[in-house]
Amino acid sequence: MKKLILLMLMVMVVSMMSFVNAADVDVVNVKCYPDSNTGYEAYDRGQSLGGYVEMSSKTDLKDVQVKMSFSGNNNDKIETKTGLFDMDKDTTHVKRLSLTLPEEMDLGKYHMRFQITDKNSLSKTCYVPYHITAQRNLVTIKDNVVQQSTAVDAGGFLQVKSLVKNIGQKEQDWMKVTLEVASLGISDSSYFTSVPAGKSVEFDGLLKIPSNAKADNYFAKLKVLYYDGDSTTVKTIHFTVKERATATAVTSSTSSNTNNQVLTAATTQNIATSNVSSLLKTALPVALVVLVVLAIVLGLVALLRR
Repeated sequence: MKKLILLMLMVMVVSMMSFVNAADVDVVNVKCYPDSNTGYEAYDRGQSLGGYVEMSSKTDLKDVQVKMSFSGNNNDKIETKTGLFDMDKDTTHVKRLSLTLPEEMDLGKYHMRFQITDKNSLSKTCYVPYHITAQRNLVTIKDNVVQQSTAVDAGGFLQVKSLVKNIGQKEQDWMKVTLEVASLGISDSSYFTSVPAGKSVEFDGLLKIPSNAKADNYFAKLKVLYYDGDSTTVKTIHFTVKERATATAVTSSTSSNTNNQVLTAATTQNIATSNVSSLLKTALPVALVVLVVLAIVLGLVALLRR
């Protein structure tokens, strides 16, 4: 009898668990839509796209979340999601999401996945088809690297290396890449020709910061002009100009050199004076002896003539 009661209790527990799970999963009218519903929607890489999902449940649900994602791309994990929210039973809930496609996303057809979950067992998924394409003409700046430091002395140099990539469908006949600081009136440019689709070029820009530039925060613009000058890609680089660190050192060095010159001149003068004094001390006795001898000789000559 006890075994039978235990068996009945186990069956009841399992039935209740199945009912709870069924209630959680039983989200009715789950539908997801693209921004416009016309079959495979074509979107260019780098664009923002989105969709929305409509859902309702036969029971109240806690801590529900909707995640929108793409799978099958080699470069990035592409997804976005809502915060947690509760669902009231027999109520239609609408959640809209959007994301930006990577500029180097693999081209082709994808299914955008809407996944609905809660903290227990709910997991429902629906899909929206998309076709990802590339613009005919599109150039992107992939990397900016300031070679020395973003803090530059007035009178020093700002060097920036950048990788510029043609991610469009067509070859770019020419591109002009310019690094400029408009507020200081300085710029550096390079031209590139025949850049195939999918290929990159490296730009190495060097700017001489004016020696009288005010110590402050500045920004340099890296600008790429392409497609016969009709399109532009721009990125901003922030940097700081410091006061010339060598100015004090130069003044100190100059002062030191001047002092050394004064000391050297004084020392030379002292040496010369000392040498003259020594010469005088040696020459005077000799001169006196010579004069005495000369006087004696002259005296003898005068006596002999008489």
